[in-house]
Amino acid sequence: MRIFVLAHPNSGTRAFYHACKGHITNYTVGHETNFPASGTYPDNHIEISCRLVFVLPSIRPMSDDGYVWLHRNRNDVIESWMKRSPTFFVEHLDHLIWNTPPASLRERCELRYDLIQLMIHHFVAGKVLGKSQFLSLDVEECGTFTHWSRLWHLGSLQGDFDASLATWGKWQEKARRLK
Repeated sequence: MRIFVLAHPNSGTRAFYHACKGHITNYTVGHETNFPASGTYPDNHIEISCRLVFVLPSIRPMSDDGYVWLHRNRNDVIESWMKRSPTFFVEHLDHLIWNTPPASLRERCELRYDLIQLMIHHFVAGKVLGKSQFLSLDVEECGTFTHWSRLWHLGSLQGDFDASLATWGKWQEKARRLK
């Protein structure tokens, strides 16, 4: 089984990666690793990336793939993008989406968020999933035992659950302090 963690940029993918890496023993874990030329990630691998939504159609599906949608409040994501350099995520792909991008940075951020949201919804609702398993995790809620255990159950993960949950909590606390 492979597990793909989909998210908007600045939605906790790095924290999610650190909470998995070193604590899960029966899977390899990657954060924004290069898309393999073969179109196939290895079995028993968790790939965590906000870029996955753009390559989903190219990933060769396996019947037991699992997908996690790590989502965060829309306004929090947009505010986070706006605090970064204007050349960050928002302007980087403008030329691929619009001939003439909207003038306001906020409007571009909102449209980018909505586009990614639509792509994830389309993927989840589409026929691409087939018999795959899907789990939706809200960044603010998945630090609880119940929500984090849903992830571990999805992939029959093995390792140090308590350390993984504690690492997620530390990263979440750090993010709250930066707000």
